[in-house]
Amino acid sequence: MAELTRNRTPNDVRILPVDPRRSLLGDIPEEFMLTYVTLRDQATKEMTDLTEFLKQRLPGPEVTPEQLRTRSWWNGPEVYILVDDYDLLTTGQMNPLLPLQALLPQGQDIGLHLVLTRRTGGASRALFEPLVQTLNDLSTPGIMLPGNPDEGPLLGRQRPKPGPAGHP
Repeated sequence: MAELTRNRTPNDVRILPVDPRRSLLGDIPEEFMLTYVTLRDQATKEMTDLTEFLKQRLPGPEVTPEQLRTRSWWNGPEVYILVDDYDLLTTGQMNPLLPLQALLPQGQDIGLHLVLTRRTGGASRALFEPLVQTLNDLSTPGIMLPGNPDEGPLLGRQRPKPGPAGHP
């Protein structure tokens, strides 16, 4: 968060943290926050509202190739959605981030950035969720911290590796 806000203003960057355990409280300057989401129902409403707002940034037929290259058909801040503990937010068929799924392929064009964090435990099951599948289909980059290799391949063909002794 420090890097996103360093040398930028709220006119450049807005952050929407989705943080069920409230572990990010105080880490994001308030002037950069759209809102602070801690509940699944609240996340559903915020993602639906944000999706409707971001749809206005989608390029229409009147947008020229030059405008597409320079992303100049809309203005406003880049929007970063930071989801901590994604595994606590989603359950079975319930995923409050699903409204964003259709916008992910145009994320770069419309200033949408999605950062998901989750435990490696059970992550192989999450690969079958529609949102995670879309991120995989888009070849979204990822970072994998130490975990149990028995989870299988999580990022491409990469499996988690055990951490240092005494750490999970």
